[in-house]
Amino acid sequence: MAIPTILRMRERGLDVTALGATTAGPQLRAAGIAATGYRDLLRDDDGSALAVGRELLGDSHDPSTGISVEESTAYLGLSYQDLVDRLGPDEAKRRYDRYGRHAFLQLGPMRRAIERYRPSVVLTTNSPKSERAALVVAGELGIPTIAIEDCLGIRQKIFPEHVPTFTASSVCVLSQIATPYLVAQGTAASSVRLTGNPAFDALAAIEPDARTRTRDALGIAVSAPLVLFTGQAYTRLERLAPLIAAIRSAVPQSRVAVRRHPSRRTPESARLLGALPNVIVTETQPISDLLVASDVLLTISSTTAIESILLGRPVVQLGPELGLTDERNEHADDLPLYRHGAAELARSIDEVTQAVARALDPAARDALLRRAQPLFVAPGTAALAIADLAASLSG
Repeated sequence: MAIPTILRMRERGLDVTALGATTAGPQLRAAGIAATGYRDLLRDDDGSALAVGRELLGDSHDPSTGISVEESTAYLGLSYQDLVDRLGPDEAKRRYDRYGRHAFLQLGPMRRAIERYRPSVVLTTNSPKSERAALVVAGELGIPTIAIEDCLGIRQKIFPEHVPTFTASSVCVLSQIATPYLVAQGTAASSVRLTGNPAFDALAAIEPDARTRTRDALGIAVSAPLVLFTGQAYTRLERLAPLIAAIRSAVPQSRVAVRRHPSRRTPESARLLGALPNVIVTETQPISDLLVASDVLLTISSTTAIESILLGRPVVQLGPELGLTDERNEHADDLPLYRHGAAELARSIDEVTQAVARALDPAARDALLRRAQPLFVAPGTAALAIADLAASLSG
């Protein structure tokens, strides 16, 4: 969400300082955006904090991410020292032992950053640590803030209790669905702005031949209905077989493609899917191209459901009764599009096949999309809208 917004803000003539904490730094730099980090916030008297950071490196630093040892040390050290400064050493240790890095709420480091760079506007995503701390500190200092909500404002329930309410001068959302969920958690309704999500802007620029090109690459005939299933971190891939068999029986010419979650792309899960007849396991194609090539999406609560709706593809969400996941960790109510008429919910194999049949029927499909798509801002303009908002708040 941040990268296209930063690029648009620069096009608008705004001077942007990007604080790319940990994994964000390499991503920003790869996009041609110079990024500062926690190491740039260090002071001469931070020796003890850096010593703690070095002690914590073994649990947290992964060189494959592209994050330098120096940045990880500064991040961990300053973040832990902030816990000690605010809570005392005993409570800091207790909280870190329980939550790990999710114990952090870097109010001190963010105060340093804001005092050093003196921004006229602070913009963040909805992440719970540095970003949330930046919103709190900027608000205390009277600096206008913009925060971008990624989905529907629901999964904040997974954050620890010490994470502050998601509030900002302006909270930018992609769908009107998000407002009541955010308000229920303490966000002011008057701060919500319907802008769209910059992460989905690229969907407006998909090549016209993406559907044909992707189907050719997958060996799928132009006329064959393609049902795409997107898995998540806890999806039980071994339980897909009856569902896939039922779909292929109900729609004889159909093909089924499975997109595994990155955390599930293991040899074991590949073998499970390889044992299913005529199932396509696809991970090399961009997800946007794959969605365009498909005719209907099946998922539990993956954000690919939002992309699918934005691209004009109907969505069927799968209920816990199907046994495809650990419902404590993945549930359709994590992204309850079906509750707002944006998707269908299927609780049994029969309901899945009936929903797929409706999604493949032109009249029923169009009726579903007429309900779903107006709930969202069409992709392509979100980053510009947020950049304009930042320009207006910067004075």
